[in-house]
Formats: sequence, C-alpha cells, structure tokens
Amino acid sequence: MRVELRDLGKTYDGERWAVRGLTLTIPSGSIVGLIGPNGAGKSTTLRMLATVLAPSDGSIAFDGVTPGPDKTALRRQIGFLGDGNPLYKHMSPAEYLRFFGQCFKLPPAELEPAIDEMLTTFDLTERRDTPPAPCPRACASASSSPAACSTAPAC
Repeated sequence: MRVELRDLGKTYDGERWAVRGLTLTIPSGSIVGLIGPNGAGKSTTLRMLATVLAPSDGSIAFDGVTPGPDKTALRRQIGFLGDGNPLYKHMSPAEYLRFFGQCFKLPPAELEPAIDEMLTTFDLTERRDTPPAPCPRACASASSSPAACSTAPAC
C-alpha cells in the first residue's frame, strides 16, 4: 500500500505542534523507521498513520485515497503496535489474537486459521494458551507482535 503524507501536522493544544509540515511518500512494500529524540513526533506520526489519531493539518492518503469516517476496512490492512506493551496480562497469545481479530470484525472462519498462522510465524505455538504474565519483557513483546501483523497488511 502506497502511503502519502502531505503537510501533515498535529497539535494537541492549538499552539504547540507535535508534528508540523511533514511530507513523505512511502512506496508500497516498503519498511520505514522513524528515528529522532523524545518529543520529536514519531509516536504521534505513527498514530496518525494508523488512523488512531486525526491530523490537525494536512492529509494522509492510502493508495491515493483519503480515509473517510469509517476506517474499519483500512485498519484491517494496517499493522500497528505502539509504544509500551498493551498486552493484557490475563490473556494467552491465542486469546490476545482472538480479541484483536474480533475487534477488526474478522469472520470466525478466517480468524482461527489466522491465529494458528501467527502463532507459528512467531514461534509461539507451545505458548498458545499460556498467559504472558510470567514471561520476561521479550516474551510479552513477542506475544503482542502478532496482533500487529494479524490484520493482513497489504504490500
């Protein structure tokens, strides 16, 4: 999916800008990283790209289309795992993936095979039903990463 940002900006208080004037084109199939000091607007930019946060200024287009009010279909194509570890401590990797799949309204006939595929891809089949609480941070991160990939991102 080609992503185009044009003069993108975000202000939370109307005065100070977390992101301002960002123009960027990301070709389909690319992997992009944002590098910068704390407070540079990296997380804000990613949240806008994931359609979790609306820009205050500028626009974002996905394959030439600016998202409308219902972003459900678009979000199914975006894999996003923000800062921190949002893993619910009581959920096993399979439960966590099922939860996110249901949030994205994936049909049950597609969801269960997708869960199996993600657990295999991330080498979590043996931990499928084990809550991550006793896991070290790396294990918890590995358990939450498949949720970002489970939305079938388009390349």
